[in-house]
Amino acid sequence: MRTILSLFLLALPMVELILLIAMGSAIGLLATLAWIIVTGLVGAWVLRFRGPRAFDTTMRQAASQGYVVSGHSALDILALGLAGFLLVVPGPVTDFMGLLLLITPLRRWMLAAWLGRVILTASVRRYGQGVIIEGESVREDSSDDYRRLR
Repeated sequence: MRTILSLFLLALPMVELILLIAMGSAIGLLATLAWIIVTGLVGAWVLRFRGPRAFDTTMRQAASQGYVVSGHSALDILALGLAGFLLVVPGPVTDFMGLLLLITPLRRWMLAAWLGRVILTASVRRYGQGVIIEGESVREDSSDDYRRLR
């Protein structure tokens, strides 16, 4: 798994550069630059406004009402931040992945497919001015796939 991830991270900049050059020759330099700037601005907007606002809203509601925040909703917010980051990175591959993560049903489906049958729970409690978030992760299946990730 680490080898595949390492190869992907090493090959990604080269693939992005090749695709940007091909994109520039197909649609023109100005359109390619506009694409890079627009997706960068959308990614910055997501990182600045959507991700923190969703996180803040979820945690405030949980702390004020004293309910348990599911790990899936926390990962949903984290994936939204990843989408913003991927959109800021210039290149068609990262832009495509970031745009897929911006679409809520696709984001939730990808998280469910990626996590498999992992149950995540977190409880949120408010003590004075601070918020304490306790979490737990339990794997339902008996496979040892998680050990290979280490």
